[in-house]
Amino acid sequence: RGFSRQPTSSVFIFMASLITRSVGYTLAVLIALAASARTRSKVTEHLHIAGGARAGRQLATVARLPVVQLRTGDSLDFWSVQRVFGESSAGAFVVFLLSWDEKLWKSLQSVRLFCGTSSGHRAEIRKWGGETSVWYKSTIALHCDWPADKKTSKCEDVSFMEGDAHSQPLATFQVCHDPAIYGEKYNLAACVPRAFENPTAPESSPVFMLPQWLEYYQRHGVGQFIAYNDVDMDPRVRRILEPFEAKGLVSWITVSRDDGIFARIPASQPGAYYQRQQFIENDCLYRVKRRAKWLLPTVDADEYLRFGGRAQGVADFSLALEKLAGGGLPPGGASTVPVHGISFMRTEALHPERPMEDLQISSTRRAAGPDRKLCPKFVVRPSLVHTLFVHWPTSWDNASKLLAVQDEEMPVVHYRTTNGTAVPVEDRLLKDEESTMHKNLESWYSKSFQGLASELAADRPAISGASLVDLRPLHAVENEVEADPKWTHLWAVSAPTFIAPPSEV
Repeated sequence: RGFSRQPTSSVFIFMASLITRSVGYTLAVLIALAASARTRSKVTEHLHIAGGARAGRQLATVARLPVVQLRTGDSLDFWSVQRVFGESSAGAFVVFLLSWDEKLWKSLQSVRLFCGTSSGHRAEIRKWGGETSVWYKSTIALHCDWPADKKTSKCEDVSFMEGDAHSQPLATFQVCHDPAIYGEKYNLAACVPRAFENPTAPESSPVFMLPQWLEYYQRHGVGQFIAYNDVDMDPRVRRILEPFEAKGLVSWITVSRDDGIFARIPASQPGAYYQRQQFIENDCLYRVKRRAKWLLPTVDADEYLRFGGRAQGVADFSLALEKLAGGGLPPGGASTVPVHGISFMRTEALHPERPMEDLQISSTRRAAGPDRKLCPKFVVRPSLVHTLFVHWPTSWDNASKLLAVQDEEMPVVHYRTTNGTAVPVEDRLLKDEESTMHKNLESWYSKSFQGLASELAADRPAISGASLVDLRPLHAVENEVEADPKWTHLWAVSAPTFIAPPSEV
């Protein structure tokens, strides 16, 4: 499901060859050419509506899946089912993802669920996402062991059963991905943030920030960007990612425009942007689950991480992450406790005055310290985490911990204000990389950043719900966390320290 298949021109040419025998060569050629033109027209129209998708590095497609009805009366409306494989022959599994529901989670604890193959493999499902007391759970993840020898197959049928391993399937899902792309491994990957434009405020429009963000993180070690193409995707995003895709640095997940998860969350619905972000970060997590050592799941286009401190940064962020996770921790931490994520605060910085000409990192004004009104962000080790919230993991390997790092060790610049009085500190932390970024952007796009921004502005699509961002749920989260004394210790971290995310208890 997803993109409908259109008849190819070769079919019409074959039909025309049959007509030739009775009505003559000229008429047949005319029929073939006209049919081929109609076919191209239909395909083009379909791809335009779908957000500009085309053949390329297409890792997978997400379409509407069968709703599973349990004997308890519960409905399982999965929004993604994936196969997960690692380098070894062990540890392969299928994951079923659905939105968090506390009542459903409690009900599932008394239900035995299984998955299986048509050849007889059966395995009981493990449930993740609600076993912790962390605030703001977003996802339930059901894991089911899977034969590792299926790694190179493009598609497989996955049966879902209730009761015991010999029960009749309640549903069967066809689960597909591109095995060639899936076979790639990365030290560091990133989920591409959703990009939109606010025509009245170009300085806060991610569509102009995204080229800069891609260049910066690729230069600092990101080996793969996982991008989502859906009905509301700004078509300029495809163009922005094209040169990186040509170098094998982008994998696309296409969300069906007709029945995918985004079709069920209209852009006009309050909180839609936020709900869609929850889907992307968790789906993205499993796309690289055993394929990337580290993942930037929710770093926005106006957020710039820097490892190694303010004095001298580290060029390859994946090396810096390994160093943070493996050394310099409290006694016992480095050698005995795996780190499933690294949490950090963000310091507000001034947007450049001319956002269509100057790079974000050209701005040298920032706040005096990290913004305590904002929740932290994090980098995650995918192999140790089961589910995510925008600001912290919500389910992880029991033996692992979350590490908080201080601003001096890992400063994060957040270009998000035009209020100069709020950012009194002069700071050239990233300014020194400005000339390199200008040069590299020109190399990627064969034009200056100013020229690229002008072209993007000129190609602005008709304004739709995709450009309307409702962040009220996010603001509620941040206000609540700011007032919670269990979380304020992060602001006073003076050395890498193990912490727990905000808890419901």
